[in-house]
Amino acid sequence: MATEVTARKAVWRHLLETPAVTALVGERIYHQVRPDGAQYPCVVLFTVSSTPRRDLHDVAWTEMRLQLTAMGLTEPSAEAVALAVQRALEGFSGVMAGALHVIDCQVGAVFPDYQDESGQTHYHVDVIVIHK
Repeated sequence: MATEVTARKAVWRHLLETPAVTALVGERIYHQVRPDGAQYPCVVLFTVSSTPRRDLHDVAWTEMRLQLTAMGLTEPSAEAVALAVQRALEGFSGVMAGALHVIDCQVGAVFPDYQDESGQTHYHVDVIVIHK
């Protein structure tokens, strides 16, 4: 039995397969939290919601909203990662990560978030993945 590929897993894999992203973060793409001691820059993926969209018969597609946070020791490094992530995902359609049939991938917003306690600026990238 094949394991279902979620949009979150497909985006994670897609980013790991995108040279512009891995040139900046290597394999440091995490789910929900940055592990203690993990190096910067990095990306953290967080699932916000998953909404099935129905037609008359069944679920026609699903919209998964993800937030990706680009973290760096400096504002320019976090911004560069956020831009690479945005370019890797915006407008993508087709088979993602060899398994997920993506109808459209939309970047809804990119915004900085200054972290008082660390002095870092993180960039949040909101993404909607519309898939079968």
